[in-house]
Amino acid sequence: MKKTGRNILFVFGTASLLPILFIGIFLTIRMRKMAFDQSLKEAKAEISRVESRMEETLQFIHTIENATISDAKIKSVIQTDFHSPLEVFNSYSENNFLKKYELTYSDIADIRIYVENETLLDNMDYMRATSEIKQMSWYQKAINLKGKSFGEYYREGPIINKDYFMISRSFHLKKDKSGVMMILVDLRRISNVIQSESFNLFLLDSEYRVLTSKGHIKNGQKIKELESNKILDGQTMWTDDFSGKKSQFIIKTIDQSMLSTPLYLVSVIPIDQMVATSKAAAIFGIWVVCLSLIGGLALIFGLSSLASHQQEQYYLLYKEQMKFQVLASQVNPHFLFNVLESIRMKAHLKGENEIATIVKKMGALIRRNLEMSNDYITLREELSFVEDYLLVQNFRFGNKIHSNIHFSDELLELTILPLTIQPIVENSIIHGLEGVKEAGTVTIIGKITNGKLIITVIDDGKGIDINKIQNLLNSNIKTEEEKRIGILNIYQRIRIKFGKAYGLTVEKNHPRGTIVHLIMPIIKMKNKEISYDMEDESIGN
Repeated sequence: MKKTGRNILFVFGTASLLPILFIGIFLTIRMRKMAFDQSLKEAKAEISRVESRMEETLQFIHTIENATISDAKIKSVIQTDFHSPLEVFNSYSENNFLKKYELTYSDIADIRIYVENETLLDNMDYMRATSEIKQMSWYQKAINLKGKSFGEYYREGPIINKDYFMISRSFHLKKDKSGVMMILVDLRRISNVIQSESFNLFLLDSEYRVLTSKGHIKNGQKIKELESNKILDGQTMWTDDFSGKKSQFIIKTIDQSMLSTPLYLVSVIPIDQMVATSKAAAIFGIWVVCLSLIGGLALIFGLSSLASHQQEQYYLLYKEQMKFQVLASQVNPHFLFNVLESIRMKAHLKGENEIATIVKKMGALIRRNLEMSNDYITLREELSFVEDYLLVQNFRFGNKIHSNIHFSDELLELTILPLTIQPIVENSIIHGLEGVKEAGTVTIIGKITNGKLIITVIDDGKGIDINKIQNLLNSNIKTEEEKRIGILNIYQRIRIKFGKAYGLTVEKNHPRGTIVHLIMPIIKMKNKEISYDMEDESIGN
């Protein structure tokens, strides 16, 4: 009997322990690789976001650079042999085009033209190319490149002591004279994007000098770990020590044709940070093996249930993220931004202020859409986005779209999911007011009711089939027509994030139109931490 019991115990131990032991080892190795691959994927996504913003910046600089080089009035100023300071002053006053270009694009800190003309007066726009200037490395490099642009790190000193990204280009004048145009680019907006990323990220010039970064290396310094010619050898990924830690280097050459010199984006990820998740998984695996001796089959079923639950949660989060990305992409595609900014600049220079304003708002909408994440934002930020959208739509419909927005100052500081109000307003215009001859009104009201934030969007348009909307909210199957309605996406995002007590409702407006109520919890941001307050009705309605 004892022998049979020992045999049963041996068979049970072998049957339960060995498979789980092998599975634990396999999962540990697998999760380590998954953690490593996920970190690489996130780092490459960060590089792509910064690369996209830098390409936009270079495109606009290139437009202004060409406009300046080809401007006949600017050429007239720098080629004229003046006879008195008063004559120079009058010419500068009549031809202040460089300042206009600087004001057109906020990333430009300064535009200067250095030229071989001793009759000019230096005014930080038009500068004489003195012998000292001609000895500068950037001046000689521009002359040697013969009309090709190049970019590099530049520090303005000793009085200003500020870092810039400098773009320079030479051009020829009459009498075999030459000049060099210098554009100083303020990279603060690029730096803000880099600072918001997770890993150490560096933007480098062709000499591997830091232009801006998220890390402990100052601007203008070189990353010594890159001086081993790995970039010249064509490598895009390698492992090396960085600040005393073994790290993964990922490098990307920015794909641009405006400059003759390359720019690099480098992401540096400590290996320990990449595999931290897998270490936790290994410890968890050991506990699984120990508990398997006690739990046996019950543990196997428990782990199966846990895995199923985790898979379901992962699916819900993934589904929410995908729906958000689809919703964010509905406002406007990324490629339109370059075209809109060029149109706005030309309209501004031609005095078409209304068109320039509308195009600027469109550019702001697209920029906001491209930078949108799934993080919480304040009601004030969301409504600012909605106001810009309404202004553009009002222009489109010939000032026939009126709007009323009623929120107390306290409500404006509450936090909500992004892109929840704007799609409802868009729905009101497209499905309610578009095609109606009379002027229409969209009203947005916020209040606190029974410990919940209620945001109501009202229109007086032609209305929408309420039964159709209710059927849509109760179904996960969407027709092509229903896919164009953003209500279902918002409804599911709110319910997935906060639970079934929240979401939205739709009703008819009398005598005509539609009313949509968004129902969300009261969320406050305190010291960058989210806090839920389900019962606070002290906030002003």
